Amino acid sequence: MRVHRRAQRREDPRATVRQLVRTALALEHEDPEVRRLLAVEALVACGEIEAGLADAGLDALSIAAATDELATVVLGHRRHGRSAAAALERAELPDRLEVATPAGFAYDGLHPESFACAMETLDVAMPVLVVGVRSIGTTLSAVLVAALRAWGASATRVTVRAQGPADDRDVSLGQRERDAVHRAHDIVIVDQGPGTSGARFLAAAEAIVREGVSPSRVRLMCSHPPNPRKLTAPDGAARWSAFRTVVAPDGVRAPDGVRDLSAGVWRRAHYDDESKWPASFTTSERRKLVSASGDLVKYEGLGRTGRDALARARSLAAAGLAPSPRPVGDGWVAYPWRGRPLAALDRTPALVDHLALYCARRPELCPVPSSSSPVDLDAMVEHNLAVAFGVEIEHQPLSVVRPAIVDGRMMPHEWLRADDGAVLKVDGVAHGDDAFFPGPTDIAWDLAGAIVEWQLDAAATERLLESYRRFSGDDARARITRWLRAYKAFRLGLSAFARDQALGTPERGRLERDLERYIRT
Repeated sequence: MRVHRRAQRREDPRATVRQLVRTALALEHEDPEVRRLLAVEALVACGEIEAGLADAGLDALSIAAATDELATVVLGHRRHGRSAAAALERAELPDRLEVATPAGFAYDGLHPESFACAMETLDVAMPVLVVGVRSIGTTLSAVLVAALRAWGASATRVTVRAQGPADDRDVSLGQRERDAVHRAHDIVIVDQGPGTSGARFLAAAEAIVREGVSPSRVRLMCSHPPNPRKLTAPDGAARWSAFRTVVAPDGVRAPDGVRDLSAGVWRRAHYDDESKWPASFTTSERRKLVSASGDLVKYEGLGRTGRDALARARSLAAAGLAPSPRPVGDGWVAYPWRGRPLAALDRTPALVDHLALYCARRPELCPVPSSSSPVDLDAMVEHNLAVAFGVEIEHQPLSVVRPAIVDGRMMPHEWLRADDGAVLKVDGVAHGDDAFFPGPTDIAWDLAGAIVEWQLDAAATERLLESYRRFSGDDARARITRWLRAYKAFRLGLSAFARDQALGTPERGRLERDLERYIRT
């Protein structure tokens, strides 16, 4: 099943770098905590540009030097960004550049500083080469090198791109990378993960071994402990065991005084009976915390992703459709969380009208940035339906009439009946533009989500679409059947994917229940 998309955008790197120069020059005028927060944002953006240039085969050395300098500021080893600004001003940049979003910083709560904290457990001989697997490994490699150099180590870095199928990647080293490998004694490969396959790490490590380096000199530094026996890469367990693994400490830099509700734990706060729990993809769920005052503190992302999510949250709150956000730093946003989640039994004609109003307003409140890259949903739909039903199902192409950063989470439990009686949408700012489908698309995706997740019958569906037409001027009836098929194709794929990650847990049964419902409808 296809459930992941590559989140990327086309941007003007010159405009981004001009802003980075201004930020870098402002760093020495800020207090230490403000300087750190600004430097983290700049570091993530600079790493994205560096990775984009390297992927395009362009000169990334000046931008890489700026990434290195910003990493030293983030770690507190330098109090100004003048060197970073100078390096940025030397960079030769194209008019447009394809930039990938580092999933760990954007969605998973991984903080760049965590890889510096793992430095003391490396046990490496000098000189050290740090190899970052692009995209996120670009920034992580800069942070680790900055930490090693502050420790007195001789350390340099390069980055590589893993290509090919998700479970069986390959890395090709260029001459610069090969030369760096041969100059080093020990080599540390850094990336998020290892994910379900470990293939990115293995591809980079084995490319280095092919240069004559002993596996004993290669370290794999990842963001969470691997279970080699469960890696889906071919012969994954044996291949992984050839190398030493270093795990960065918990990369979540969360606010103080909070309790973790991630991985589905939030359900305990609202349901007294586990049989009523909605299913959760616990291994990919966004990090969620609750503060002492009862606010929900959610990870919305570092860098551009976090800024865009916060802007959407503010727009929805100003329209009275969602709780008011309060940024608390390092990608975390707090929301009032008082009331109860809804269920399908709470459906009334007035609530159906409210769902329609929400869909009608969303394209204006959560518009698609001009830099967004198009998403091929048709290929995903055809593939998932063929896998699910074992036959090719004719699918008419989808048409995007009213584009939006869609909500993507229209399930009843994602709506809160606040203490004052208002119906508010929670968790509605990030899922339409993350590592999963659909990405920016037509608002009919959310109309379809409301129909499927609220289990609307024919009369309620007609009311939803008519109310939506009245609120928006857009009649979605002619295209809704195709979007219903697309929505269900993705949801059954995601449920199947999540189910396979939940072997031996109670969550598997809940995911099976959802999967059967998507297939049946």
